[in-house]
Amino acid sequence: MEQGTLEEVLEIEKEIEKLLDSETARAQRWLERRKKKIEKERQSAITELEASVARSKEVAKTTAEAKASRIIDRARSVACRVDAMGDDRLNQIIWEHMASILPESVRDH
Repeated sequence: MEQGTLEEVLEIEKEIEKLLDSETARAQRWLERRKKKIEKERQSAITELEASVARSKEVAKTTAEAKASRIIDRARSVACRVDAMGDDRLNQIIWEHMASILPESVRDH
């Protein structure tokens, strides 16, 4: 090979190496931008999911509190009716229920 041709080949190899280095660096920058964008999207999704969970918990809590309040109100209502009954009526109700659950041999005594 002539000296001039060899020098041209070496120059072309250097240019190719520079282009390759340049493309590698450009690809790395692009990759870093993509990683940052994906991480930002991931964090955004996590934040959105956490907010959704918090809202769901709040709805469940409110629903449970309302249900508990209704149960307590019904219990108070029943307690007031029982409290308004006289002892004689309460004893009668107790004996009627006991009669329905006791064996017949015990009821006769």
